[in-house]
Amino acid sequence: DQDITERKCSFECGAQIIKPIGLKNYGDNCYVNAGLQFLLCVPEMNSYFLCEKFDEITYETKKSGYKLCGAMSALYQKMIQKEEGQWIAPKSLINLLPSGQQDTHEFFMKKIFPLIQEETNPEAKTNKKDESTSSQSWKWFQENNRSIIENLFAGQYESKVTCDICGNESKTYDPFIDISLPCMHRTLEKCFKDNFQDEVMNTEEAYKCSKCDTVTAATKEMKIDKTPKYLILHLKRLALIHI
Repeated sequence: DQDITERKCSFECGAQIIKPIGLKNYGDNCYVNAGLQFLLCVPEMNSYFLCEKFDEITYETKKSGYKLCGAMSALYQKMIQKEEGQWIAPKSLINLLPSGQQDTHEFFMKKIFPLIQEETNPEAKTNKKDESTSSQSWKWFQENNRSIIENLFAGQYESKVTCDICGNESKTYDPFIDISLPCMHRTLEKCFKDNFQDEVMNTEEAYKCSKCDTVTAATKEMKIDKTPKYLILHLKRLALIHI
């Protein structure tokens, strides 16, 4: 329900648009290049690395340096010196990454983003997580996850379970960086509806209501509670078939 225009990046030093530049493929790094081209579409990310804002972060404990961020910054500096349609070789960055073909989405979500988060997230606060309300849960997450990744791409789910006997509603809140959608329809709208449709929990799933203290069936609803500045969608073209 939050207006996406209200979200601002605290790391901005002026949105930097980089002209379309090609990246050399060394034979097995096309998945890396595809992910880098995605990041180049985010002006705040461009500015962050061009201005070397990651080097201004103050840590309460010593970190191991900015190897990946430094390589990203050097790559971005080379890019702005090129004309549209030209290409560069991201060799220094590629050398820091594991070799071999991988899935672009999985590689960036499990390798690249976590490394950037580790290098750019100031020391987390130690206060206990408060999930009593949406705003309290979101505040806790923002205070403890302050890297450029969370700042631009993080949002929050609200999960509501309603007891079929007493009607009690139980809500929980969880952050997300991306959303994986089964690509079973021609439009994103229908894919979203399928992904967020209500789920009926029967007694076999052992839902115990905290109010009436009964193991019963319930209805689970999921929705996006806080919208990220940039929403990453992963379209799953394949589905598992259980035989």
